[in-house]
Amino acid sequence: MNYSAILIIDMQVDFCSPDGLSAKRGRGMQMINEMLPRLQEFCQFAQEYGVPVVFTKSIWDDGAPANIKKLHETSGIVTVCQRGSGGEELYGFLPGRNDMVIEKYYFEPFTDTDLSVRLKRRGISDLFITGVRTDICVDVTAKRAFSEGFNVHVISDLVANSDERKDQHE
Repeated sequence: MNYSAILIIDMQVDFCSPDGLSAKRGRGMQMINEMLPRLQEFCQFAQEYGVPVVFTKSIWDDGAPANIKKLHETSGIVTVCQRGSGGEELYGFLPGRNDMVIEKYYFEPFTDTDLSVRLKRRGISDLFITGVRTDICVDVTAKRAFSEGFNVHVISDLVANSDERKDQHE
């Protein structure tokens, strides 16, 4: 029998809230704002029917791997989701008792975490991927999940990006 889980990628204050760093830096949030209520409803439905939900949180702190630190330094990426800033907190969601929250340093939640093992122990074979940063974290998560042996389904109307990155989203 095949079992499914929902992955909700990086729905965090710094990426999604009008008070987060992305919005404060002038990123357009319309695409995310339009997607959020649909994703909230989908998540609630999944939780009511006992479908496992996994929330990922991108984290930046002193423990970040050297290659990620170097990427930030050389490319001028301004760090978001810094631990303790409040920007790393989930936005618009409150995980249920049976949900998982996975903190990640990389663009996907499998590297240096036990996510794959935890999902496989539960008999999960299919992952439905939702969330933000379609062109980076959602994309890389889908590819890595496939490489981990899961059947991958990206739900197109439950992923979003900042408005400036609409072309990359599509």
